[in-house]
Amino acid sequence: GTIFSAKIFCGDCGQMYGPKVWHSNDPAHRRVIWQCNSKFKDKRCQTPHVTEDEIKDAFIIALNRLLTIREEVIDNLREVQAALADTTAQEDEVARLTGELDVVTELLQQMIDQNARMAQDQSDYQRRYDELASRYQETDAALQTARGALGQAQSRNRQIADFITEVEGLPETVTEFSADYWGHLVEKVMLGRKKEMTFTFTCGVEIRV
Repeated sequence: GTIFSAKIFCGDCGQMYGPKVWHSNDPAHRRVIWQCNSKFKDKRCQTPHVTEDEIKDAFIIALNRLLTIREEVIDNLREVQAALADTTAQEDEVARLTGELDVVTELLQQMIDQNARMAQDQSDYQRRYDELASRYQETDAALQTARGALGQAQSRNRQIADFITEVEGLPETVTEFSADYWGHLVEKVMLGRKKEMTFTFTCGVEIRV
């Protein structure tokens, strides 16, 4: 894939844009255009194709607009960072659920061992076993969710830190397209019917060109 893969989306149907080679047999006129992957499926999208140069030019405009509000964006992101940095609540929840899962696992094991050692009413045993087993599943699902929330907060924090570092290092004005800037800063681009492009930067800021 190219640097544009999986980053450009159709404003009509939400599908990804993909590259198509035009005039592939004629080297003089050969060029790559990007269009909605669902363009010719059931419901034809009205969004136009774009050339890589058009994407690059729009990106430079969007990036320069971002640079005019750079200080404000960074200040806001630092506030978000401060909120995300305190993951105590999520860590406590993960620890609590891990402990609970350990307890339920131990109880299940004891129940199975006891049933193997002594004769007991099997329907009663099955009922108690099912109750514990469903408690195990619920606790395990809650633990996965809690771990996910913690991981998300941590990775969002890293993403914001990287974005701030990158943007602080940029010049006053960017005049040339850079694959690095594109790769590090652009989350996605939504393409409208008049070739207007809405850039969502990895910090969450949206700029329409």
